[in-house]
Amino acid sequence: MLKRGDGGQGQPHPFSISSSTCPDGTVRVSLRGELDVASAPELVETLEELNGNDTWFVLDLRKLLFMDSTGLRAVIRVSKQVNADGRAMRVIRGPELVHRVFELTGADAMVEFVEPDRPA
Repeated sequence: MLKRGDGGQGQPHPFSISSSTCPDGTVRVSLRGELDVASAPELVETLEELNGNDTWFVLDLRKLLFMDSTGLRAVIRVSKQVNADGRAMRVIRGPELVHRVFELTGADAMVEFVEPDRPA
């Protein structure tokens, strides 16, 4: 069973999004904490804003501690939209607990995973 990480404190980790622009113009969007029903709308809004700017971007999941099916749907939704618009969104794999959600649902075949240091 997949379980939320609470760092031994009994509290969920808050969700946050940060972004930075790489020298080649690609935007790296880094997620931290828990991507779930409460935080997925924030991710969708952020990525849709980026998609509207002709931007290619990388979604970095390395600091994500938990992701539920709502978070997964948000990632897939934006990935499909970006691809349909002729842009690209690549994903840096998260911790095993997060990546397992992709594997269990077959969604790992629906997004392009890249290594952290590979150019987008």
